[in-house]
Amino acid sequence: FFFFKQKTAYEISACLVGSEMCIRDSNCVAWLIFPMTDNTILLCLSRFLSGFFQVFLVIYFPVWVDTFGGKNSTIWLTILQLAVPIGVMFGYAMTAFFITLDLWKWSFYTQIVLLIPCVLIFLTFQSRNINFIEVKKSQKIKNEKILTDPLQTHGGTLDVEEKKNFSYLENVKTLWERKVYTFTMLGISSLYFVITGIQFWISDYIQVELGVQKEKVYVAFSLTSITAPTFGVIFGGSVVSKLGGYESPNALKLCLVFAILAMVFAIPFPFLDIFPVVIFFLWMLLFFGGALMPPLTGIMISSIPKQLRAIGSSTAQLFQNLLGYVPAPTVYGMVLKTYDSHRSGMTLLMWWSILGVLLIGLALFYQQNLLKQAGGENTNEQLNQPLS
Repeated sequence: FFFFKQKTAYEISACLVGSEMCIRDSNCVAWLIFPMTDNTILLCLSRFLSGFFQVFLVIYFPVWVDTFGGKNSTIWLTILQLAVPIGVMFGYAMTAFFITLDLWKWSFYTQIVLLIPCVLIFLTFQSRNINFIEVKKSQKIKNEKILTDPLQTHGGTLDVEEKKNFSYLENVKTLWERKVYTFTMLGISSLYFVITGIQFWISDYIQVELGVQKEKVYVAFSLTSITAPTFGVIFGGSVVSKLGGYESPNALKLCLVFAILAMVFAIPFPFLDIFPVVIFFLWMLLFFGGALMPPLTGIMISSIPKQLRAIGSSTAQLFQNLLGYVPAPTVYGMVLKTYDSHRSGMTLLMWWSILGVLLIGLALFYQQNLLKQAGGENTNEQLNQPLS
């Protein structure tokens, strides 16, 4: 079953994207189908539709935070990241409660009921508070003043909104030319690869390789997966906020430090055989992974022009799914089948963190090059502009 936060937040985003009533009703209907049928095709359709409509949240929420967050963007992005583990915790707890009463269908009914007040509240919002197109128009004059800023122009390419409409492929090409965006996006994908693999395989790994009872494993991992990312997100967001937010030139340096610390706990993980030590290393890995997410997500979004941030967020989600969520369980399973060893699969999974460190390091390298291009003539305000 799926946690409540994601559904609630999606419904919020659906109202803001455009086809408010249609998308909202479709999402509710999609979840209403699931508990009302035992037909496999309808169940798959329900899951497909719910996943399809959730995409709007995933794409637009970071963009909204960056557009309307102002000086508190880092804090809001931290709250956004923090909502995930908290939502998982309450969603699982609620579902577990309904299952004990043999009322599992109420997990879905409750989600639908909880969406209604969220939709009603957001329908009262004025468009200027949710429409970043209007924000772009209001900032057009401001943007025209920084055409000569190398931090806003990549190789002479203007970042202000142009009259010409580009195709999707042309926009994607422009995004890939933004090295900071590209490498931070790929770095997040590598992080998702590790985290997703852990979620799918850690219980089997500990039971088989360490011989620990499943009940003990479930309790330990549940507590770890809830507390570590939560405290990590809070810690990472607060530290970056004190440094000046994710648009500070030092934010990416801190992300690299977090990535290295996560890698330090990941590399020896497959060679550990003591259960408490394994849980400790896992906790620290998830902690620094959580600390990494708010600033790195903010840097990725703010490193591209405002008019490209929606498509940039959607492209990032596409690659994060293709390179992170989707392949991790499969690749681990293939290694397990080939070598008949969970330890081999876990080694590949944990050592994948090395790639993440390299990618974030490349992003930092290109960022520093852009800062050097700015030279000593640029003010601190210019240096804190979104980096490309």
